[in-house]
Amino acid sequence: MLRQVRAGTPEAAALLDRSTRFAGGVDDEVAMILADVRARGDAAVADHARRLDRREPPYELARDRRDALAAQVAPRVRDALELAAARIRAFHERQVEHDLELVLDGVRLELRVTPLARVGIYVPGGTARYPSSVLMTAVQHRFRADAQLLRTFVAKGELGEIHYAKAGWLRRRTEWDSDEWRRQKRESGGGVVLDLGFQMLDLSLWTLGSPGVTSVTASVHRAKKGDVEDSATAFLRLATGATLTLELTWGLLMEKDFAYLNLFGAGGAALLNPFRLHKGMHGTLVNVTPDLDNARNQYKQSMEAQVLHFVESLRKGSRPMGGADEIVAVMEVLDAVYRSAEQGKEVRLA
Repeated sequence: MLRQVRAGTPEAAALLDRSTRFAGGVDDEVAMILADVRARGDAAVADHARRLDRREPPYELARDRRDALAAQVAPRVRDALELAAARIRAFHERQVEHDLELVLDGVRLELRVTPLARVGIYVPGGTARYPSSVLMTAVQHRFRADAQLLRTFVAKGELGEIHYAKAGWLRRRTEWDSDEWRRQKRESGGGVVLDLGFQMLDLSLWTLGSPGVTSVTASVHRAKKGDVEDSATAFLRLATGATLTLELTWGLLMEKDFAYLNLFGAGGAALLNPFRLHKGMHGTLVNVTPDLDNARNQYKQSMEAQVLHFVESLRKGSRPMGGADEIVAVMEVLDAVYRSAEQGKEVRLA
């Protein structure tokens, strides 16, 4: 007989629970490992790898072994990954900084850009093993210079009490979006809410000071041939009394993509992407947008800032921004988005 579970019951909550809360003692264990590695270096790394992973040096996977494992990947999945990797490479190759040479009054000035020979990245495993974590490692909108500046303005009350925020990421429809695997939830894990919604929701709530979300009302659209959403809209009520709207799509039929975050307060308003800041001062609306270095690519800059932040956290023994508790809170809101869309009604959060 088909098992039936009623929505809103503890049994249903247990089935839907995707939390990744750490077991007790994990923080202490990690702190001990970090302290040991600082003190003993590679020898400590080898000891802990042997204890936890049952691995012996060397740790690098041989090329023939990598090729053999790659050959086992379904052809359509591999094609999608290769296409995504090629597009990411084509985009970021244009961000490469070039050498600079200048002669002034007989004095030669030079800037030499030397690429790193090898770079290591960390890709989460466990229950969250997503190919996108490899392809776009370290992309974090919180570390954009304009986002950090905007959060500072909000925290200082420069915009007054924020009563309304709106955010969205509208991406053009592409040939890649038509791939069959992308439309299958079992293979992709989810649609545009997980893909683009997480990043915009995290950025919005963090900029606002991480207020609690009290309720979510959402609607999603699914293509006829797919079981994941390609567009979504959501209305969120915040514990501060403010509201936040979120709109997402993979199917924009326009010339280019655009992502945005707009904040409206009692004393001013701010727009992100491009960054604009206006305040009401002495009965007049004044543009107080600060100057930012727009010569460098903001996404590259944000990745560099995130790496520096993480390294500094390790050096000081402090907790880096974006811990599991923050991420779980965002994922719980995204889960409410899905539940609201499925149930066709507002979902209240504790």
